[in-house]
Amino acid sequence: MNLLRTLSYDLGAVRGFVTTPDGRTMTVRYCRPGALIGAVSLFATRFTMPAATQALVDAELLRLSPAVVRRAVARDARVAQAFLSEVSDRVLSFVYEIPGSSFATVRQRVERHLLDLAAQP
Repeated sequence: MNLLRTLSYDLGAVRGFVTTPDGRTMTVRYCRPGALIGAVSLFATRFTMPAATQALVDAELLRLSPAVVRRAVARDARVAQAFLSEVSDRVLSFVYEIPGSSFATVRQRVERHLLDLAAQP
């Protein structure tokens, strides 16, 4: 998977979601301008992205070559730190999401979903 970065549209938004075999979907992340999508796939061998992506409104994406990014990370500690921070943020957000998705009522999950949609970067 190539790394994608959403560019600056004021309302640009992409969602990452998973789908069950019976067709139900669950949003796992909203990506707004400046967000990185697919950073984990750059450093994990044989990684398959478990989620799909969908533009919710017009969004412009920039595709970065994984080989070029890995070379930049190897050459420049600042680039490595930026990717380490991104991957750490993603892991923490997913860890915090698990209790809310697993143990919340349907009403609480809908409320969290709407608040996340309304949140500005």
